[in-house]
Amino acid sequence: MDLKSEDPAVVVNGGGTLDLSSIGMIFRIRKTAADSAGESFEMEMDLLPGSGGTPLHIHPSAEESYEVLQGTFDVNVGGTWKTAARGDRIVVPPGTPHTFRNSSAETVSLYNAHRPAMKFEEYFTRLHRLANSKAIRSQRMTLTAIIHLSMLMSMYPEEIQSVNPPGIVVRTLAALGRVLGYRV
Repeated sequence: MDLKSEDPAVVVNGGGTLDLSSIGMIFRIRKTAADSAGESFEMEMDLLPGSGGTPLHIHPSAEESYEVLQGTFDVNVGGTWKTAARGDRIVVPPGTPHTFRNSSAETVSLYNAHRPAMKFEEYFTRLHRLANSKAIRSQRMTLTAIIHLSMLMSMYPEEIQSVNPPGIVVRTLAALGRVLGYRV
């Protein structure tokens, strides 16, 4: 399936934007797998005030890094929360549980990279479509939104795996979504 042709408003290449403001985030793509010969997928992220990240998760074979460009945000790496400020750089090794949130009243800007690029571009493009669909209507998670997000996460086990909730819960909810005829 060609994600780019399904949503002509999304330009996924260096310079494109994925607007997920309905769930508190905006991504400006800086480097795709094609731009970096598969080395990395990189973007500037704006985290809107009060926004949370994904559930606690790992990237089995990819490193993720965050560099704070503006503001402060909270990042949990390996079970420990830390507040990071402008200029701080956090590197999350492959297989390390992590998540993030913006508990401040200001928008936080970060430079985010996944190394290697793998299929993160495809994952985030699908997340963009979900965030702008009727499946997810706000930062408040409904059962329908949780099922859709579980389906998405289950499609990319090499890129992302949930730690909390446990993977078995995510896979079960994804299976329920397929039975219900949900699409991601």
